[in-house]
Amino acid sequence: MKAFLSAVVVMAAIGIGAWAVLNKGFDYSSSAVYTTETPGAVRLSPGDGTRPAD
Repeated sequence: MKAFLSAVVVMAAIGIGAWAVLNKGFDYSSSAVYTTETPGAVRLSPGDGTRPAD
């Protein structure tokens, strides 16, 4: 049981660490889409997210 709980804790730590590393350079907030200077930040074209009827 102790080994199982240790494995769960290690997997959680690895998952949180991987999430932090992968999301460090990405900024998905709408206010930063066009203004951020972060390399690798997601940039959307002005037409993205609009409905055809708009």
